[in-house]
Amino acid sequence: MGLIRHVFRSKFPVHVSLVYTKNAKSNFCKVPGLTVERYSSQAEVDMEVYDILKMTRGDEMVREVNKLFSRGCELWMGQLDGKLAGICWSCSRKKRSDYFVPLEESDATILSCFVLPVFRGRKIYPSMLETMVNTLLSRDQICNVYIDCKSWNTASIRGIQKAGFIPVGKAVRMVLFEHVWILWNRCKRQAA
Repeated sequence: MGLIRHVFRSKFPVHVSLVYTKNAKSNFCKVPGLTVERYSSQAEVDMEVYDILKMTRGDEMVREVNKLFSRGCELWMGQLDGKLAGICWSCSRKKRSDYFVPLEESDATILSCFVLPVFRGRKIYPSMLETMVNTLLSRDQICNVYIDCKSWNTASIRGIQKAGFIPVGKAVRMVLFEHVWILWNRCKRQAA
């Protein structure tokens, strides 16, 4: 029985996720020299970016990029002094139905964030999150931006909190056959 459980958990991981939201602009985490640009399609992204991601995280990262673009998500790239420092993704409510809180038309989510190892510890992540939220709120007329991370990812939790997100709850999810199943949910939607 233990072997079956181990195989099942390795093939279909179950995670406790912490969920946060933000609905106001802020400028707490500015990093001098950091620029953040948004890309809506793969054709806009330079092949050098794919090479850097592949060297850092392998083929799995390139597959993730392709998958998220195919789902209609937008890539946000942070560059520090002209060098790729990190990536994040955003997805509007129209493109996402599998979230922890019921999303409205004016909601967006941030997902799959990654800062390259040489740029970690320099506030790149919270600065990128802040820039994304400010842009989504002002240019895209988004009212609430949600983000989640695994409960064991303390670095991500610190970055999310530094960017001014507030907790809305926690949930347990499992990915099964490329679909997210929410097994337990204690998240409450925040009013805008």
